[in-house]
Amino acid sequence: MFKVEKVIDAKGQTLIQDPPIARFFFQSTITSVLWLAVRLYVGYDFLIAGWHKFTMPAWTDGSGAGILGYWKNALGTTASGTPIAQAGSAT
Repeated sequence: MFKVEKVIDAKGQTLIQDPPIARFFFQSTITSVLWLAVRLYVGYDFLIAGWHKFTMPAWTDGSGAGILGYWKNALGTTASGTPIAQAGSAT
């Protein structure tokens, strides 16, 4: 199942295959159950986030309080004045 095979096409050129672990995760029917669970969880998470924004008055009353709170918390500054989100940082 994890054996790498050398594949040569009709012209005699060697074709590079996917790594065995990638083939296992993306071409195997066994892992389809795992991907189904991941997709259902992500879909559920998106629905819950959307429903939260749809039912909260801060997002729907037209005042802009919901997006303003998001903007201040995600892109605001700390008490020392440094930005929370910095370009090129993953933390």
